[in-house]
Amino acid sequence: MKLRVVTAFAVLLAFCPTLVRAQDSRPPEVQKLIDMAKDPERLRQAMSDPRQVQEVLKLMESDAVQQYFRDPQKIMELMTEINPEQIRQVMQTIDPAIFRKAAMARYMERLRQQLGATEEEWKVLGPKVEKLIAAQQEARAGVRGGGGGGGAVGRPGFGGGTGSGEPSAVQEAASALREATRDPDVAARDTAIALRDYRAARDRARKRATEVEQELRELLTQRQEAILLMNGLLE
Repeated sequence: MKLRVVTAFAVLLAFCPTLVRAQDSRPPEVQKLIDMAKDPERLRQAMSDPRQVQEVLKLMESDAVQQYFRDPQKIMELMTEINPEQIRQVMQTIDPAIFRKAAMARYMERLRQQLGATEEEWKVLGPKVEKLIAAQQEARAGVRGGGGGGGAVGRPGFGGGTGSGEPSAVQEAASALREATRDPDVAARDTAIALRDYRAARDRARKRATEVEQELRELLTQRQEAILLMNGLLE
């Protein structure tokens, strides 16, 4: 399953092909993306390094790139310069965990800037925010697909696991419940047990998320609390 960040990058690069004709007016941020898109090996190396992925994401978020690609004519021109299929093939060889790590780091940096937190303040706030995101995603993991990403605008979907690659207690309980509902031969008693276990795991996860949220809230200014509320991180 492709991550949104993979798709967004591939699509953006696919739209970046034809910059060469407007070299004088082409923003350097766009040129960097184009150069990378036209060199499969360079693209593969960059997308295999979380730090370089963060730099690519930063370029994609820049005003210069965003404004440039609002022009349909520029997009049409760009489409003649690169090979979208070649880009897709490269992206399919990249470990999705790299994108999760890079997207999370980039998201956290944007959040730090939005909150106006200093580097020292972020050493305290950052881990609390990450802990809250993980707790919320576990609480949202469930029978409809297990994940639990999204929520805040711009927040990448990091999955609903434990952070070590192992499924969370909620995911395991949801998986057991899903299997019980798929098999008509499963005894009603076993289905009831699976349902009870899932609800119990979900309630525990929700309680943990509430506790972590309160811990974070106690460290925030009112402005910071309002920002996190508007971003969907706080209730």
